[in-house]
Amino acid sequence: MKPNRDYHAPRGLSQRQGTRTILIISGTISLAAELGPCIERKFEWTRVVEVTSFEAAFAIFPDPVALILIDAELLADVTKYGAQLARMHPLSRIAVLGGRVGEPGVDLVQIADEGVLAGWIPDHARIDLTLSIIQLILQGGEYYPREFFARLRQAPPPKQAASSPSSEGRVDAGVECYNLSKREREIIALASEGLQNKIIACRLSISENTVKIHMHNIITKLGVYNRTGAAARYREAASALRERGHI
Repeated sequence: MKPNRDYHAPRGLSQRQGTRTILIISGTISLAAELGPCIERKFEWTRVVEVTSFEAAFAIFPDPVALILIDAELLADVTKYGAQLARMHPLSRIAVLGGRVGEPGVDLVQIADEGVLAGWIPDHARIDLTLSIIQLILQGGEYYPREFFARLRQAPPPKQAASSPSSEGRVDAGVECYNLSKREREIIALASEGLQNKIIACRLSISENTVKIHMHNIITKLGVYNRTGAAARYREAASALRERGHI
């Protein structure tokens, strides 16, 4: 087995209060060789550690783990080890790094339903976009490429329990809006009022780039082509749910 690759932060950083570990679980090829130094330059409070198995990731590290990036090559094992990773590192978020959506042997519906992942960083993302996505996830957001949702829509729907009275009458658009995260609902609500990204960022005390990434996710989840369509879909759903007393 290959030895674990540990990318140490500059001298003295690991002793600074608030230092956090970003853990990369790699497959056959090191993912941290280029990405690790970039992460540590962007987020000076982090220390990147790379391991080559899920078992090694269950260790206790000197600094709390804030983010776990899993090589897409190991994605088939996420459903097996994801929950255990979350228990071992309760302060961390988990995302997939690299690869392509639709790898054989991967149950996207099960992964999505388990709620283990906070995002998927595609292998074709530029380094600046990769770092922005990492920042978004560290701040509590989510990011998935458009093809992830396309594959989910192609998958057979999971078995549903009998509808309760409170769920009857919801229009499809309303269900889609409920799939948005709290932050995404905040952003699309403001966008539906005609506010620009810069104003939304100021209102929510986040960066304009973070707003752009959230907006990309919103457009993807709602199955529309632009922010105008997303805002229209949101207003339609909110109106329908309000009439039925759901909001």
